[in-house]
Amino acid sequence: MDLVIISADIPDANSFLTELRQAQCGLAVVAVLDKPAGESFIFPNADLVEYKPVDLDDDARKDWVETVGTVLMANEVAQLQRAFIRQ
Repeated sequence: MDLVIISADIPDANSFLTELRQAQCGLAVVAVLDKPAGESFIFPNADLVEYKPVDLDDDARKDWVETVGTVLMANEVAQLQRAFIRQ
């Protein structure tokens, strides 16, 4: 498994991701919020916190595909950097 997209509103989602990341090294995580919060939202186990699209039109789908690609690419770069530093 390379990527988890999870609702940030799920109870204990952060602790679930802590355990999952311990079991699956290099896991990328996108936390999804249903609607914009009035204050900043912190989700420490996510690589990205993103708002759920209001409309699921073609543009929104393309944006999500780009978002997932960006998170996966950034995660891959981070893994390569960690491997290089360990050498």
